[in-house]
Amino acid sequence: MAACASYRVVKITPTGGQVALSGPFEKARARAISYIASVCPHGYEIPEEGEVDIGTNDSSYGSVNRSFGQPSVTTFGSTRTAHEWRITYVCKGAKAPPAAGTSGAIEQRHVTFRF
Repeated sequence: MAACASYRVVKITPTGGQVALSGPFEKARARAISYIASVCPHGYEIPEEGEVDIGTNDSSYGSVNRSFGQPSVTTFGSTRTAHEWRITYVCKGAKAPPAAGTSGAIEQRHVTFRF
C-alpha cells in the first residue's frame, strides 16, 4: 500500500506562510510547492526549509513473569523527539503590514461619555 503524500498549512502571514510535509518527501514537497505557487501569483522565495522539533512521543510496555511462585513485573519505556519537515515561504510583491504608530496603521481612539 502506498503512503499518501500531503502538506498541512501551519501558518499564514500577510507576506507568506509555512507548510509542513507528510508522507513520501518528493511528492509531498511537490504538492506543497504547487500550493505555494497558487497563493503567490507573482512568485515566491523559500528563506527556510528543514526539519523542526514538534514534541515528543512516549511509549512503554511491560511484562509479568513468575519467579519462585511470585509475580515479577518488568517495564520498559522510551521517549523520542517527533520531527516534521517545514517550508517557510515569502510571496514576491507582498507588502508587510505597517508597524503600529507608523503611517498606514489603524488609529484607535477611546471616548468616554458621562451623563
